[in-house]
Amino acid sequence: MMRPIDKGQDRRLRDLSEARRLLSAQVGEYCAYCEIRLGSLEIEHIQPQSTHPELVTDWSNLLLACGYCNKFKSNKPSDNCYFPHTHNTALAFAYIASLPPAPSDNLTDTQRIMAQNTIDLAGLSRTSGQHQSRREGAYGHARRAFMRLQQQPDNDLLKEATVDTATSTGFFSIWLTVFQDNPELCVRLIQAFKGTARDCFDAQGKPADSRTRPLL
Repeated sequence: MMRPIDKGQDRRLRDLSEARRLLSAQVGEYCAYCEIRLGSLEIEHIQPQSTHPELVTDWSNLLLACGYCNKFKSNKPSDNCYFPHTHNTALAFAYIASLPPAPSDNLTDTQRIMAQNTIDLAGLSRTSGQHQSRREGAYGHARRAFMRLQQQPDNDLLKEATVDTATSTGFFSIWLTVFQDNPELCVRLIQAFKGTARDCFDAQGKPADSRTRPLL
């Protein structure tokens, strides 16, 4: 999955520095694409500034992205892709261990093409460098936390520590995948990651169809 986010209502912006501050407050310091947590995220224009200058400070056209995803996406056209603020991206992608995201097995042919387009758009298939190292680290943290909670399933302090580690580490989808058979932790993670679109998940914390965010 890719974390679906709720950016809140449309806003009129003075400049991009204001956009950066408001986006961070609304959805946290996480890249909208690869989900890495960084304090130096950039403003990402879904429709490129070079081709859509009228949308430079349009709230609907802005996300937060890490430098790598933002640079890789560059001025590529954004048509026929999924975006975490408009689609239920939790249904579009799957994660296996610390590997990069891949299109979910349950997609139609058209949906699978759109999911792959999204992966290609931001270079999410990369398997080396800082992002892969950080992703592997997040998976290791999540697996260790999962094993500790298996031994102490009623330890509320351990549950809180697990959620704190997850939000400080990033890679929401890895954490939710590791804990997919623990509904309580999944719900806690969804609630703890700022700006997660809760209507994209059911009461057990599983990705679910959303009437307002279809995949097509």
